Amino acid sequence: MKKSFLIIAALICILLSSCATIMEDSTQTITIITDPQGAKVRVDGFERGITPTTVQLETKKAHIIELSKEGYQTTLVTIRKSLRWGYQVADLVLAPVVGNVIDLCTGDGFKLKPNTLTVYLEKQ
Repeated sequence: MKKSFLIIAALICILLSSCATIMEDSTQTITIITDPQGAKVRVDGFERGITPTTVQLETKKAHIIELSKEGYQTTLVTIRKSLRWGYQVADLVLAPVVGNVIDLCTGDGFKLKPNTLTVYLEKQ
């Protein structure tokens, strides 16, 4: 009886581990707004649209946003990643090693900041 209880408890912990991977996506929507509107948006060197726009970014890493518009200075902004601490604590309680490793390797244990990027472009 005790043995089967321990096996069931261990299985529950494994199934509930990596909380962020179960509950969150490995991408996040970031809204990019400029004043004036109509700036070209490049993310990590790739063109992604014209402001205002939204982009889906991987949460696993930081991203460099380049905003450019004729007659205005090109602006670079970093979208940073930060840990989702609540999930990390839950992982430590439920499955100390497995959950954290999975969440951190998949990128689901991170979030990007800021969610909305508002940039005031300066004239040249």
